[in-house]
Order: sequence, then structure tokens, then C-alpha cells
Amino acid sequence: MKGKDITTRYTKDKSIISLDNMTRDERIQSIFAYGLAGSSLAVVIAALFERHRKNILLIQNDQEEAGYLYNDILRTETTTALSTNMPHLIVTSPEGLSELVVSQSRILSCQMSLSCGQEISMTDIERNLLDNNFQRVDYVYEPGQFAVRGSILDIFSFSAEQPYRVDFFGDEIDSIRTFEVESQLSTERRQNIVIVPRMSDSVEDKRPLTSFFTDGTLVVAKDMTFVTDSIGKIYEEGFSRQALTDIMAGATEVERKHIEQCMRRESQFVRKSVILSEMSRMRHMEYGQQRPSVDEGYDAFAAFSFSSQPLYHKNFKILVDSFRQYIDCGYTVHILSDSSKQIERLQDIVSAEEYNADDTSGISLSPVSSTLHEGFVDNGEKACFFTDHQIFDRYHKYTLKSDKARQGKMALTMKELQEMEPGDYIVHMDYGIGKFAGLVRIPVGNSYQEVIRIVYQNNDKVDVSIHSLYKISKYRSSTTGEPPRLSHLGTGAWERLKERTKKKIKDIARDLIRLYAKRRHEKGYSFSPDSYLQNELEASFIYEDTPDQLRATQEVKRDMESSRPMDRLVCGDVGFGKTEVAIRAAFKAVCDSK
Repeated sequence: MKGKDITTRYTKDKSIISLDNMTRDERIQSIFAYGLAGSSLAVVIAALFERHRKNILLIQNDQEEAGYLYNDILRTETTTALSTNMPHLIVTSPEGLSELVVSQSRILSCQMSLSCGQEISMTDIERNLLDNNFQRVDYVYEPGQFAVRGSILDIFSFSAEQPYRVDFFGDEIDSIRTFEVESQLSTERRQNIVIVPRMSDSVEDKRPLTSFFTDGTLVVAKDMTFVTDSIGKIYEEGFSRQALTDIMAGATEVERKHIEQCMRRESQFVRKSVILSEMSRMRHMEYGQQRPSVDEGYDAFAAFSFSSQPLYHKNFKILVDSFRQYIDCGYTVHILSDSSKQIERLQDIVSAEEYNADDTSGISLSPVSSTLHEGFVDNGEKACFFTDHQIFDRYHKYTLKSDKARQGKMALTMKELQEMEPGDYIVHMDYGIGKFAGLVRIPVGNSYQEVIRIVYQNNDKVDVSIHSLYKISKYRSSTTGEPPRLSHLGTGAWERLKERTKKKIKDIARDLIRLYAKRRHEKGYSFSPDSYLQNELEASFIYEDTPDQLRATQEVKRDMESSRPMDRLVCGDVGFGKTEVAIRAAFKAVCDSK
């Protein structure tokens, strides 16, 4: 069974059908769904969307809850998608709703569609990209960039997770592929793509996200009052425009730029009254474990019978006894995991416990090849959906589609920031080398906001939001001699230094390319494919491989089985599983008597 099969199963569930009928009844404007536990909400909403086929706006209390519930929506992709007439399931948070987004007309007027077989001049595309503030570079590595190499055009759209590689034959588009930033290698063929530029910060081009939704859209939240109050608080904590205008008179040039940036950011928020007005034309559904003690103005109630996955704390005897009890009572036990090997390991553990207990009845587990954040028991349908990470007490973190280029550049982590001392040298990609002056609190309306303060030459200061952490890194020198020279703001020296550095990097890259071209012609030993002993060894690993660990293992094996000399360095923090990768590689070598 796959994850989507769970959704298909629940589209025929009586409780879902009942809830769907409520959402179609024009007399019902507010619903309360109770009896939900674990990740059953995600299953209920997904199944309802399959039946409902209308827009659903699901608001979680914060960004982390939203990430766990729905982990594959980019904001730009969402608003681009909403410009079509297809129904959409959107998951967001008060922070997401409180910011204005670009209007549909603005998106449609700026975006550019390309498709295989299309007749279009590369020069016309270049002109369009430059007119929409795309930057021409040698190699594309972040959104808003494009590169031209002969008949190949690389573009990184602001609505895409990966950049696109468009290959021309004359003035005809021959092929379109996505490619990885790190390796620059093509990954997936596409027939059609849409290029979306960075939109203007002008408030005139923006509107509330809720305005994209039609009347009758179903809005789902745990507590609707909490959502609207949070949006109101976010707006009220924006900077006071009049107060900042008064401060501008005596501010330095750097301070004025910072204040202007704050004023622009303040104007991007949505008033609470606007959100309330928008939501008044939509239907509402709140949810929880228990039915409210009083009706509290709800027009209808939807009842479910879900309970949370029990806690086992890796006590496999209790786990097997629990499985047996559920099965004896007529329940089906489904194990949810992203790793097939993890399910095999769990089945081996269950079999071993049964053998030790002289139990010959057998326990059958039904695997599901995708996991949820939290398991649950459906007491109505008599089905258990248990997650492997809860059984093994492993931490589960959602993964979002994200700007990989930005993640790669996020050199300064919150942990490093906490370990820094005032006076430590720090580098900001826009302003250059400065001194860390600590975390300071600056007034924001009636409250305060914590920012990172960096001091430059002439005691000029720049305050950096925590949300711009990816632009900062610790200064690292290859020598232990003289301290670095602080950058001088407003002179352009930092930009010139970056350009000189880029040139040197290109020279080094050119030398490396020559070196690796030479190595490609050399021959090395080709190790045999994995044997059953290799599989037995890896199956005995008591932890689930992390995605990076699995990828490193596969790449090391591929290198070893190739006739090309291996040249690879496996890096990772302490405790992230480098030793396990090394053991697997060493065992593979031993199996070939090496």
C-alpha cells in the first residue's frame, strides 16, 4: 500500500461522506469535527479534498505545524497555481496569511511559458529575462539568474525548486530539463515550463492570499479566533510609519536605508479587519479531540473515532503484545515508513519476539511505503496506522521543497550564532567583513525585535534580521596572522573584492577540470555488485538510514563498482552516521578480498 492508497480508502469512509455532505449544504456555514488524533487530520482533509473538489484553505497555528501537515508547497508556486481555475488544497499559518502576495494579473503579465517544439528566438527570451530583472551569470545557482552557453539556456525561475536547462536547435526549443545546482547535471525532462520573475515590492501589485479564493471555500483551523488574533498581532507589531519618518531626519545613511527597508516590510502586512472580511464569505471548520461542551454557534458537528498511536519506547515485547491484541480484536496493523528496509527489520523483530514466546499464530503487518508525522488508530474502521519512527523513538522532521541554493549558502546556524562573542569577525554577503556586536533589541511599534548587529569601519552599523541569517557567515581565514580589515560601507570595495575572488575561483575551477579530465582516462579496480552478505550486514543496522546517509552509501558503492579511480570524501557532523557508511564500504572491499 502507498500513502495515497490511504486517502483513496478514506474517500469511501462513512464519516468522510457525512462531512462532505455538510460542506455541500449551503445552510451550513460552520462545522466542528471532533474525535481526531495523531495525523488523522491530514488523512481526513486529503480524503475530503478528493471528494469535495473545491478549494480548501487549511490554517495551522504556526509554520512548524503547517510544515508537518503539508510539506511540499512553495509560496510562489501556490499563488501561481491559484491563477488557474483548478481546486487547490493550501496549507499555511497566520504568518503566511498576514503577508500580501502578488496579484493574479501581475503574475500572468510577467510569467513566460516555454515548451518543447516552440519557435522562439533565444535573444527574445534573454531580452524578456533582463526586462524582468533576471541576472545573467556564468553558472546558475539561485533564483533570478540565467546563463547562456551556445545553444543552451539555463534559467532559475522563482516558482521552481530546481533550475531549467533549455536546449535550442536554431530558434526551436529541442528539449527542456531540470538540473541540480551542485552538480549542474540534468535530472528530469519537461515538456512545458513557466518562468516566474521576482515580483515588485510595490504594495499596488499585491493583495491578501485569501482574495485568491472563491466564495464557499472551506477554511479549516483548530481555533479560528487564534488565527485572526495572531494576524492582527503581526500587523500591529509592524513599524509605526510616522515614528520612523520622525527618526529619519537625524539618521545616518546606513540607518536611513534600514528604516526604509522596515517601512517597506511594514506595508506588506494585511490588517485583521481585511482577513475577517475575506473569511466572512467562506465556510469554516474547526477541529479537536473532544466535542465542545456547548454548541458555541456551530451549525453542524462531524464525529470521528481516532485515537493516538500508543507509546512503546522500543520495548518490543510490549509492542508485539499490543499488535497481537489489536489483531485478535479484528484490527489491521499498517506500518508506515519511508524505508522498506526499516519495515523488514521491524518484521524480523516481531518474528523473533514471537519465536521467543513460542507463539505460532503469526502477526501480519501491512507495510505502507510513506510515513506520516504521527500514527493513529481508527476505532471505527478497526485499522492501526503506526509510524516506524514512533516505534523506534526516532525524531521525525518534515522536509519542505526549498531553495537549495539558499540552503547551501546558509553558512551561519543558530547554534553558531549563540556561540559567537562580541568582537568576532563576521561576513555579510552584501556588506562585507565586520565585527559581531551581539544580539540587540530594537523598538518595533509597541514591542521589540531581536536583530544581529554588525559593526564596520567608522563605527557604521548594520542590523540584520534573524530571517536573513543565510546572508551571514563566520569569518574564516587560512592563516592565523593579521586580523582582517573591516569593510567600509558605501565605497563599493566589497563588491570589487567579490568580483576579483570570482575570477580567481574560475581559474582554479579551470585547473581542476583539466586534472579531472586526465583522471578520467585512468583505470582502477571494479568491485563486485552487492552480495547477500552485504545485504545481511546492512539489514542489521538498528537505525533507519537518513536520506544523506543512504545517498552517500549508494554513491560510494557506485564509485567502487566503477573502473574509474575513486576520489570521494564523506563529510558530516558527529553522530550523523559516517562510520556506518565506512563499514559498508570496507565490508564490500573485504568481500572481494581487498
